[in-house]
Amino acid sequence: MELHVKYGFPEEYSHYILPIETFLEKISKKDKIILEDPPEVADLIKKYEAIIPLNITKDYIRKRKFNAFKALREIVQNSLDETEYLTGKPDVTIKVSDIGTWIIDSGRGLEGSAFIIGISEKECWMRGYYGEGLKLAVGYLVLKGYPIYIFTNRKVFKPVFLPIDFENAWLNILMGESRYDEKGTAILIKNYKLDEKTLNELISFKNPVLRDKLIDQVYLKGEDCDFEKPCTIYDYPDLLYVRNLLVGKTSEVTKRKSLFTYDVWWFRLDVSRNLLTYSMPQLFIQIAEMFEKSRKARKALARKLIETKMIKLKHKNGGLIIEFSPIFGIFEGHLFVYAFPEGLLEDIIEELKLEAKKECIRLFTEQNTEDEINDAVKKGIIPFIVNSEIADKSKIPKYEEDKYY
Repeated sequence: MELHVKYGFPEEYSHYILPIETFLEKISKKDKIILEDPPEVADLIKKYEAIIPLNITKDYIRKRKFNAFKALREIVQNSLDETEYLTGKPDVTIKVSDIGTWIIDSGRGLEGSAFIIGISEKECWMRGYYGEGLKLAVGYLVLKGYPIYIFTNRKVFKPVFLPIDFENAWLNILMGESRYDEKGTAILIKNYKLDEKTLNELISFKNPVLRDKLIDQVYLKGEDCDFEKPCTIYDYPDLLYVRNLLVGKTSEVTKRKSLFTYDVWWFRLDVSRNLLTYSMPQLFIQIAEMFEKSRKARKALARKLIETKMIKLKHKNGGLIIEFSPIFGIFEGHLFVYAFPEGLLEDIIEELKLEAKKECIRLFTEQNTEDEINDAVKKGIIPFIVNSEIADKSKIPKYEEDKYY
């Protein structure tokens, strides 16, 4: 069988693949160290047969500003995609052993084409997107001194940088036959020990602290992808997930602490795998849509707004007023800069136990005078006082003085 067929590369890449014998004739004695493996890994490898250079240098990887956590996340997301594609349900096994961290899935297995920049066989709903995540991830980890071994379909792929002494060396993929005979793909990050906290938090549906904290899960479609995928809200503070994978603490990645934990789907991180300022509005808009789709979530939000005193019910002049003062330094307060979730007003009214007086609530802003507010209260109106920016999004009926004489 031709090498490009055996290792799953497109035919047009066949001339880039060098048989290992030919390659060894071209490299220095020092570079031949790439064929050496520690005993605990060597037993899983029958032989190396070929190598292919990739269009990725050390500088290319450095400029993407990856770190070990981002690299790990990229590898895990491929495993989740594979199992979900095959079984309809995402899953992955992450094990920390004496020799490093294993990421194991029972998907279709990995082909060599997964290492080619610019090629992505992902469905529109899948977690991967830019067609370079796996390459950057394994490249970064090898660059940082963590050897990578990918065992799949009785094959092994081993990323290496060559020439070894060259500061801006190119990433190559060494290919061979393996004795690892489990279904799917098993990736070993040698010498890398994932700490327990990161292991627990990495995947939303595997995070033990979130198991009993589910508020609700809603299914939304993407703008350009006709698939319904789950978006989840947990009654646990300050974590943000995208497509089941942890981005980080909300207080760090959005600069605002969140009252809830969110797992959104139809939102993309930047190519650097960061959440950037220009993309932030889309995150708030998607989370507002999640609240609109779930009454359970809106009721939980209404309670939090009251608990944090963003919503205050006051007695005045023998009547009532509602003051709404979002704290923009809190994620859920800043949400109202972009949207006032439809249906939230009704849930706020219910939490304030004002259902019987709903028809008396009218919108007031800083443009209304104190005398206007006092006069409205005397007429049995309940002013809902909010700033003008939010008023335009609230859909609360405005107070019209001449209607109440």
